[in-house]
Amino acid sequence: MSFFDRLAAAITPEATEEDRARARTEARAMAQSDGWLARVLDQHEEIESLFDRAMSASPGGDRVMAMKRLGQLLTAHSMAEEVVLYPALARSGEKADATMAYEEQSMTKVDMAELEMLDPDTDEWMQKLEKIRLAVAHHVYEEESEWFPRLSRTVGDSEAQMLSTRFNEASDRHGDVGHGHMGGQSGSGLTSSLGGTAGMGGASSMGQGSMGGQGSMGIGMGSGIGESGEGRLTEEEDRRDPYGQSTGRPGGGMSS
Repeated sequence: MSFFDRLAAAITPEATEEDRARARTEARAMAQSDGWLARVLDQHEEIESLFDRAMSASPGGDRVMAMKRLGQLLTAHSMAEEVVLYPALARSGEKADATMAYEEQSMTKVDMAELEMLDPDTDEWMQKLEKIRLAVAHHVYEEESEWFPRLSRTVGDSEAQMLSTRFNEASDRHGDVGHGHMGGQSGSGLTSSLGGTAGMGGASSMGQGSMGGQGSMGIGMGSGIGESGEGRLTEEEDRRDPYGQSTGRPGGGMSS
């Protein structure tokens, strides 16, 4: 997306509910029932349901539990997109859109970490949650109306199958989306799901932390995710940046 495209997007009216529904219906029509796009759309719908649940939760403990569940799903979903789909989007010639996608999800992680620090009994907490909900809704619409339909039309059958397999593996690895726990740590706090207790390094870097019981990963929001441990990325994949270019560095996590 060029500078002028970004400028136009900034002054274009926000998508209506009809726009969103139409985009999702058209994306569903493109998606194979067991493919990566179908699972993305399923997760988007669950995220929206969890936002509704958090917005309607009673002050105090109910809001905290709803926030944790939402944070866990957002983290699992974003990790899978960032390690599988955004690199594919960049390889297809849409590097600017892939970069924007990384940046938007990075800021959502920052906002979710800030939400955790607020008193869940206050209006400030609700206002922050609503801000996050609107930002995520905008991001989801971009994915469903433009980025992912374009990617789906671009990739061939073999690459589509590879993306489906890897997206499913990444979703399962980074969080059991269907059962409300991350990496085997049921009920873990939102801070750990966003990169441990390390300090927040702004929009481009989320620090490092241990997640799950089979290895660790370094999270570099601007430059992809390197992992180690059983069932992780291959050594060759681990030496690539999020746009599929070799970094020339041996193994290990990548940082921005």
